Amino acid sequence: MGKQRVAASKEPNALTSSRGWAILTSHARVLAVLSSDPSLTLRRVALAVQITERATQRIVKDLVEAGFIERERIGRRNKYLVQLCTKLPHPDIDHLTVGDLITFFDRSDGIEEHID
Repeated sequence: MGKQRVAASKEPNALTSSRGWAILTSHARVLAVLSSDPSLTLRRVALAVQITERATQRIVKDLVEAGFIERERIGRRNKYLVQLCTKLPHPDIDHLTVGDLITFFDRSDGIEEHID
């Protein structure tokens, strides 16, 4: 038995338009999902963000390398610790932190609706 492939849903939700574009990047959405449950598997994160598992792996690698999250190995699983005090890397919003972004997502409540 091979690995089951996780396909990203194309249904619009609170974060994507009916034409498939998103107001926030997949990187921001992965951060938000991991902050809500650091022990989620990347498969579950992919389902919540509606992207492929492979894209989720690349994004998590990017976020680890940039210092936005830390990966902690616990047995055979990973736990992802979001670094809430890290400043956002754009000159227009560099006064904001990852924690500020997460606070926004906590108020918008729509990311986890796609986790079974």
